[in-house]
Amino acid sequence: MVEATVGVAGDVVNYRIMAGPDDLATRRELDQVLLFSHFHPATSFGRPIAGGRVILSFGSVTVNSKT
Repeated sequence: MVEATVGVAGDVVNYRIMAGPDDLATRRELDQVLLFSHFHPATSFGRPIAGGRVILSFGSVTVNSKT
């Protein structure tokens, strides 16, 4: 489970792992997934604002690495 902070443009500006594995491989995979994720930003009086949060839950995360 991941909590992501959404910026004014709808991009993820920060995240924290709330539950599940927290290792380098998982963080790299999350970095890639969240880099290409886009959300509708939070609004105040119809204008986008920074600091909106979303909670994401993943059924499984597969990490493929070449050695």
